[in-house]
Amino acid sequence: MSVQRGQLQLQSGKWASDGFNQEPYQVPTDHVTLTKLKVLINSDGLISELEQGFNGNRPRTAQKPEIGVFTSGSAVIADQQYISQIEGIHRKVSALDMEVFAVHRAAELSPYKPPCICAKTVVDLCRKDKDDELHAYGSYISAKFLIKAINNFFTLQSL
Repeated sequence: MSVQRGQLQLQSGKWASDGFNQEPYQVPTDHVTLTKLKVLINSDGLISELEQGFNGNRPRTAQKPEIGVFTSGSAVIADQQYISQIEGIHRKVSALDMEVFAVHRAAELSPYKPPCICAKTVVDLCRKDKDDELHAYGSYISAKFLIKAINNFFTLQSL
């Protein structure tokens, strides 16, 4: 599972006669929120706790959650060469999705500046042979993580 440290819009820029000139926009996550999330992802037994109640296909080996930079775009990516191009734009990208940038940008533009967190469980590696076998698992684990984070750090009782 990846918990975002920042969001990068990978398809922003300008088409010119010499091709596409990348101009990535990034929305960072505030340091207080990041510190809280780092404490949570390093807690003992987190994956076992999050998996409780899940019935279905699981990955062969559990991965330790990490804080990372997500990148977002409007297309599904299933090509390692394109992933390499994205990594060339931002060397610290650890997750790719189609939605997270919009959520973070909306929070950033809000006059209320709410804390904004997203969590994604990697269920494929953007390869052409990817399938949906672990999507239910990824959704379940990510949702349980977010519920735990909200209950621990973002409710009125915890503020």
